[in-house]
Amino acid sequence: MFGLLAYAFAALVVAGALSALVGFFTRVGSSVEKGAGLRILIAWLVCFAGPYVWVEANTAKYAADLEPVVDEAIQKSKIEPDVQFVKVQYAWKDRAKLIVVAKTEEHEWGSYRNLYAVTAVKDGEYWELDEVIPINTEDGDSAGFSIPPYW
Repeated sequence: MFGLLAYAFAALVVAGALSALVGFFTRVGSSVEKGAGLRILIAWLVCFAGPYVWVEANTAKYAADLEPVVDEAIQKSKIEPDVQFVKVQYAWKDRAKLIVVAKTEEHEWGSYRNLYAVTAVKDGEYWELDEVIPINTEDGDSAGFSIPPYW
């Protein structure tokens, strides 16, 4: 949850910088009449939601082709077998990066999820597993985050 707050604050900083940049190139008379608050709010929403929209579009487009890569990572015991969801961060030319969220423990208050970054390379027509990096796991061997944040 802390990662989401940090992400929201970073999006606000970027939105403020973009809004100030737009203000530098706007005529003085027109910028005085319009408040910057609405401009910053709209820029913040775009900066906050834009990466999520990008990832969802990539997931819709490439997830079916990259599913064998996740299966291979599970077979090699690099990822927990109870995968909750897979998101495709990018798939450009011959490289792709996926975020895999796997559930490990179930408690009465909820479940713990491990987060992995999976890199795939394209060999001809098919994607192959390249690397699995634990981003945040219950074993404590990692303490990273993803952009946009997932948990």
